[in-house]
Amino acid sequence: MHVTFVNLPFQENCFREYRCQCILRMPVYELLPPLHLAYVAGLLRANDFDVSIIDCIAEELSPEDMFARINKISPDLIVSSTCTPTFVSDVQMTRRIKENFPEVKICLFGTHVSVLPYEALRDKSVDFVAIGEAEKTVLELCQKLEEDGKNLSGVKGLGWKNGDEIKINEKRELIKNLDELPYPARDLLPNVQYRPVIYKKLPFTTVYSSRGCPYDCIFCGSSIMFEKVWRPRSPENVVAEVKHVMDDFGVKEIFFNDDIFTMSKARTKKICQLLKELDSGMIWGCESRVDTLDKEMLDAMSEAGCYKITFGTESGSQFILDKMKKKVTVDQIRDVFKATKDAGIQANASFLMGMPWDTKETIMETIEFAKEIEPNHVQFCVATPFPGTELYEVAKEEGCLMGEDWEMYDLHSPEGGVCRTKTLSIEDLSYYLKKAYKEFYFRPKRLLKALLEIRSPRQLYQYIRVGSTLLFE
Repeated sequence: MHVTFVNLPFQENCFREYRCQCILRMPVYELLPPLHLAYVAGLLRANDFDVSIIDCIAEELSPEDMFARINKISPDLIVSSTCTPTFVSDVQMTRRIKENFPEVKICLFGTHVSVLPYEALRDKSVDFVAIGEAEKTVLELCQKLEEDGKNLSGVKGLGWKNGDEIKINEKRELIKNLDELPYPARDLLPNVQYRPVIYKKLPFTTVYSSRGCPYDCIFCGSSIMFEKVWRPRSPENVVAEVKHVMDDFGVKEIFFNDDIFTMSKARTKKICQLLKELDSGMIWGCESRVDTLDKEMLDAMSEAGCYKITFGTESGSQFILDKMKKKVTVDQIRDVFKATKDAGIQANASFLMGMPWDTKETIMETIEFAKEIEPNHVQFCVATPFPGTELYEVAKEEGCLMGEDWEMYDLHSPEGGVCRTKTLSIEDLSYYLKKAYKEFYFRPKRLLKALLEIRSPRQLYQYIRVGSTLLFE
């Protein structure tokens, strides 16, 4: 049995992973490896299934190019991930696959179909949905299909069809020991294509050293896939994967794409110790919360090659931080940004605008706060009430949800998204999103900093395109 994993074509670059469901509409080149696909592929291969991966986004494949690849491979099952802003397009693509290859079975997974499995399964082109954490569900599905494909009711976490009847099986428990999973099948990916917006060295890849987050932020979709549970891999297992990507793929820079890399102080310090012992020159970055770091940890991370940390700062208004249940203070953010920079590490920030309680004053407070803490790099996103999040329910109750056009459920939507506030329209939010970028980046010292950071013609072109977009669109 051959299983092909497909990162489906889309008209623009997009992220379909559980935590960052967005379309890169701005002219920024960022392309991360679809490890959510590669993880499942790696587990299937370890269990003697033939697997392949087609990354249509990285390889810029048209639907026709994809069809040619599928025809050459002739898979029995196609597995694809989907997310809210790409869902409509993705289902249109599965229909076209079915039209061209009517015998092939199609399985979707991801946050959107985990919350709304019936919506996906009502489409005739979708045969299966893996709900929640996908690895073991897809493995057991393949094992059943290889047997006779008739008794699927025992596959936990699976949505499927018995004739015209849609069936949703018992929920699957989370994988307890992530060390047991094989490494993602990176050898099946076009690794040379991947790079983040901010980097110093290539080749580049991402690594997940843990899954999940125990916090209660109302906008986050992490708990849809992984519940509110933080599950770490052991430091030894994590650093073994780092060595693997160095030795086998020549990787020189890594981003730990966990929800919270620094959740455990002892584990973080141990990973840093083991990375130092590699003595490899590997540099890396991670995501963190300001309330999980202190000077000792930051110094250890810096000494181990960490040069950037991205913080979900979200807002400069304490009122908004409290309403979104962030459980941090603006003073904590100030202190940790200073400590991070003092340790020689870039402190990058991500802000959300457009929570139901946001006003002109709270948004301006956020813009001014961003200029005060002076992140090395900043992104401003529109608050997006993805199905399954508490924000989705709150936005509906407050009368702020402006519809269910899934294609507009995009964190980076320059049109202002789908969630108005009690006092601001969608058009207002679009205005303040652009205003935030202009006020932060079009200051003389920021322009000079950007010029000094340019290392390639591609980067210069990207900066010019971004600047033109902000100024003239």
